[in-house]
Amino acid sequence: MRSCMDIIDRSMHLKQLWKHRWNGRVKIITDIRRCGRSYLLSNLFKAKLLEEEVNSAHTIEGALDCNEHGALRNPNRLHDYIVSRLSEAGRYYVLIGEIQLSSKVLRDGVALSAIAPENRNLAYTTFYDVLNNLASRENLDVYVTDNNS
Repeated sequence: MRSCMDIIDRSMHLKQLWKHRWNGRVKIITDIRRCGRSYLLSNLFKAKLLEEEVNSAHTIEGALDCNEHGALRNPNRLHDYIVSRLSEAGRYYVLIGEIQLSSKVLRDGVALSAIAPENRNLAYTTFYDVLNNLASRENLDVYVTDNNS
């Protein structure tokens, strides 16, 4: 029987993440609750990046389940936070934990009453908008964890 302090071998998962670096797509790590998605990304993958001599200033992190990063649940703030960290030329890794906690925000200047009910979702900025924008930048490699429960 495993204790709660046992570390599960994640080498296969780490190899998969490493293999798909810089493929132009957002890498989404999903699984059941409490399985170690965030640990894989924030600890193991980040350690591998540093081991491979990626400058720590080129790793941008935000764990949306932490009070420290609670404001980043707003997709506009998340986007602004990431863009503000792009201070130098070069490639950056973006590691966002628990993206499902991101909220949706009404776009500026949009009046919901002027939009048909079936189209009202388009009136909001969501984490999908942020991820699509980030993925379009050639100098960013984006990874997120998502609780698919």
